[in-house]
Amino acid sequence: NIIHKQRILSSNQTIRGGYKVVCLTATPLHQWKELNVYRPHLHRWDFCPYGLFFSPATVKRILSKPVRYGDEQLWNSLSQKHKPFFQAIDGNIDWRMEQEHRVVGDLRLKAFKSEDLVVFVRTESEVAALQPHSIWPVLPFEYLAGLAKIQK
Repeated sequence: NIIHKQRILSSNQTIRGGYKVVCLTATPLHQWKELNVYRPHLHRWDFCPYGLFFSPATVKRILSKPVRYGDEQLWNSLSQKHKPFFQAIDGNIDWRMEQEHRVVGDLRLKAFKSEDLVVFVRTESEVAALQPHSIWPVLPFEYLAGLAKIQK
C-alpha cells in the first residue's frame, strides 16, 4: 500500500493527545533482530524486517523531529506544538531504544527519487514480487542489516 500510494499514512492510534503522526526510527538495522518483540498490549510486533531505509540526505529533507522521552511533568510543560513529539517513559518499557522521530501528518514519498530510499523486505521472493511495483530499489533485510553492521 505504501509503495502503491507513495505515501505513509499518519496515525494517532498510540500517540498521546491524538496527534496524527508518522513514526520513524534511527535504530540501526543490525540491532533490529534483538529488538523484534511482540507487544501484546499493542497487538503488534516491533522491529519487523520490513520498511523504508532513507539516505542521510533524504532524512534531512523529511524534517522529522526527535521524540522527547519523559514523564507527566515533561508532558505538562510542553506547548501544543511540541506535544506530538512526546513519548512517555513508563515502568514497563523504555521506548528510548526506538530512537524515534516523528512527522506530523502523512509522509508523501512522491518527491523521492530511486537513490533517496530503499524498500526492504524479509525474503528474496518478496523482493521479486514487490520490485516491479516500486520506483525504489527493494532489497532483503539481511543484506541491508549486514551492510549496516559493516558501516559501524
